[in-house]
Amino acid sequence: MISCIDNVLHSMFPGWDTVHNSIPNMMGRICICWNPQSINFSCLINEQQHIMGRIQSSCSSGKMFLLSVVYGSNDRAWLVEGDFNIVRASSESVGGGEPNIGAMCEFNDYIRDIEVSEHPHSGSQFTWCRNWKEKGLFRVLV
Repeated sequence: MISCIDNVLHSMFPGWDTVHNSIPNMMGRICICWNPQSINFSCLINEQQHIMGRIQSSCSSGKMFLLSVVYGSNDRAWLVEGDFNIVRASSESVGGGEPNIGAMCEFNDYIRDIEVSEHPHSGSQFTWCRNWKEKGLFRVLV
């Protein structure tokens, strides 16, 4: 059975594929729409407050990445942790070449834009090591 939201999305984006989290008795607020001639999207998780999927470009490079879309109806603190694979400052990297300044700025802008801050930690500031290179890549954001 096609829902009202499906009808609206298909009329707004004819020929495109869509995924959303609006099902009966659920306060869904996320819609992802894509042109299947340009990208392939595989929905991995579809929950009330987030959708996660794998995107792969249809062009010759075939780049693949994961997409997480969050619409939080939060009345509690939000914690995001993981290896973000980027340092926030040059001082978080020892050995090897200079860190990518553009990527550092983009990551710092992201942290500011989603209004989280880095949780303080103790111990070594470097969480990744290979040969003579060390970097602080693992973070907990609150």
